[in-house]
Amino acid sequence: MNWIDVWGDDIVHNKKIYITVITLFFISALVTFFLYEYEMYLINSGKNFMSVNETINLYKKKKNINENVDDLIELARLYSVNKEYEKSKEYLLKALEKEPKNTIALHRLALVYENLNDFNKAIETRQKLVDIEPQKPENHYYYAILLLTKDINVSINEIELAVKYADESDKQFYMEMLELFKNSSKFIDEEKYDGYIDIINSKFLESNNNVKLEIIKNIRSKYRNLKIEDINKLENLEKEIKNNKIN
Repeated sequence: MNWIDVWGDDIVHNKKIYITVITLFFISALVTFFLYEYEMYLINSGKNFMSVNETINLYKKKKNINENVDDLIELARLYSVNKEYEKSKEYLLKALEKEPKNTIALHRLALVYENLNDFNKAIETRQKLVDIEPQKPENHYYYAILLLTKDINVSINEIELAVKYADESDKQFYMEMLELFKNSSKFIDEEKYDGYIDIINSKFLESNNNVKLEIIKNIRSKYRNLKIEDINKLENLEKEIKNNKIN
């Protein structure tokens, strides 16, 4: 037997296997890369058909995810959609470490704090937005909504600023809001909680269920001499708001 020939055959055979393995590896890597790029294209073009969790996992696979502010903000948004507000807060704070005046991150962080019932932090964040963009009426609007949990008169001041800076197309909305808040404050100044109820039931707090619940909590704390019918009224309103949150 010619051992050189046998050994040579093994080398050729092993070389073929090696080349095949390497080729398959690169093909697999290319397929993975192009699938990833295609999925990211679908997301960025608004044609994403993946679930929220699948999209989150895809984003987390991105290289240098913690270096890209836009990716951090989008990942935070996805966690908010999943109602994972602590995770959302984590990524928004990372984004703000890099860009402290990023208004999109600040806006979403304020919403996250609101959903976590951390109204002090939510108000603090809205204040930053007002400081950065004082001429944007929506900043004063969102700030005013949160301030209802503290002081309606300060809230009114913010709505007046929203009216001042609003375009003609939006001015009527803010003027209606201002009128309601001013009328409601008269009741509140007279130690009547009805003014708060009018605001809670208005279109201006339609999507702010946590703020509504916080106002009811404050009513119970402030008005110690509530009658039984008042207590029942507040309890029914609270149940209705909580049901809306679930639905």
